[in-house]
Amino acid sequence: MWLVADLETADTLQRLLDELPGRIAQLRTLEERLGRFQDRLGAAERAARSELRRWQALGGIGGGVLIALLGLSLGARSSVVCGVGILAMIPLGAILLRAERARRRLRRLERLRTMAPDLRAMAQAWPMDVERALNAPPALNALWARSGAGLSFGTKGERLLLEKALGMPWPGVAIPNLHLGRRRESDIDLVLIGPRGVLVLESKYIQGLIFLSEYGMVRHRIYFEPGGIPSLEEEEDFEAPWHQVRRHVRRVQEILERRGIRVPVLGFVVFTHPKSTIHGYQELDGVRAIPLADLRGALAPYFEGAPASSPDPWRRWLRIARALLEEERRRHGLLGKGPSPEGDPVGAILDRYEYGNVRRRLEELEAQLAALR
Repeated sequence: MWLVADLETADTLQRLLDELPGRIAQLRTLEERLGRFQDRLGAAERAARSELRRWQALGGIGGGVLIALLGLSLGARSSVVCGVGILAMIPLGAILLRAERARRRLRRLERLRTMAPDLRAMAQAWPMDVERALNAPPALNALWARSGAGLSFGTKGERLLLEKALGMPWPGVAIPNLHLGRRRESDIDLVLIGPRGVLVLESKYIQGLIFLSEYGMVRHRIYFEPGGIPSLEEEEDFEAPWHQVRRHVRRVQEILERRGIRVPVLGFVVFTHPKSTIHGYQELDGVRAIPLADLRGALAPYFEGAPASSPDPWRRWLRIARALLEEERRRHGLLGKGPSPEGDPVGAILDRYEYGNVRRRLEELEAQLAALR
């Protein structure tokens, strides 16, 4: 789940989407060339092993003959046999020298194989590798690393909601604390954009028993009277959360439709306090009320099982995010909703797929292989 807090972050991630596929496509053109290189390297290794075995076998035969001649010369005490044995040492030395050269050549070839870049595996791992890069690559952690008090988005309940959403193992885009109107009530705590639409989430950090009806929300707390008898005491009346979330949903729909984007927009009220219990209405007019603990189960139908192995769905989701963030920028200007990423984390990913560097490295290895023939 990507955290896209502002247009700058959206632009940074768009750069990854725009450049990564092209770079990987260029790398794929090296697959055939790399295949030929690996075939030649394998053939050279097989030839070197065969040559080494041949010279080792000849050396064994020559050594046996030399030992036999030396034994005869000592037994017969013949200078002729001794001279033949000495002369036999010359070709045996040449054989051993050729065997050592073959052994050294095989070692160089094996070392060369360890230096060869695994481009074929990189290209074949496109779905897995790109999905990892799009979902949560370590190099991009700086774009959304937020924890505890380090989160600069909203109240405690909003931070709990954001942390929970970012921990979901699904592809998608999260926009926290989105300001789309003039009044404070028009702020949206969290927008999630995923495979099956846009989800508008409103956080309610309220402790106690929450009784929801069509017209309002009443909070009660439990007090214990003398003797341990529980007693309900009415605390406070609130506006029914359905109306607020429905306004948010309509606002998001209007903005997207003006941009020609037609996707389902759904609303959720999430009670983020760990000691809140919901009673009464659980859903009204398409808006659902859930505790934070049930968030994953409630969101699963909108995210699970959707493929994210190509940039195309991410382009659609970023287009939706940009439409909402541009409306926020138009109304409020720069809001500074989070720390900027340090360095260039997207560049760190793209550097892995630099075509020129890999091509030059392959050319160096090809030259080394040619020199070993």
